[in-house]
Amino acid sequence: MTKNQTKAHELYAKILDKTKVSENFLYNSICYFDLYPELVVEMLNELPAEECEKLDSAFQTCREQTKKVLDVTLETGNFSKIFHEPEVEDILFYQNAHGEPIH
Repeated sequence: MTKNQTKAHELYAKILDKTKVSENFLYNSICYFDLYPELVVEMLNELPAEECEKLDSAFQTCREQTKKVLDVTLETGNFSKIFHEPEVEDILFYQNAHGEPIH
């Protein structure tokens, strides 16, 4: 479990009855916004449901694309040991979601 996954999981358990977002959406949002998890929850809770759904869908698509790139990289064997670190996918997701090239 990455640091961001752990943060999302622990925070989600505390706020489950006070939020409209899923744990996975919270996790992707923490990675995307790169803010304190509590601030991310406040932001997401202020968004209209339709906006949350659009953002969640976009994050899911981006996460899938990121996983594919990482999987291909690992399959080719052309990578450094750093790609085995759990945080790499979160970093690549952040880059991909912000339109930066992922490599």
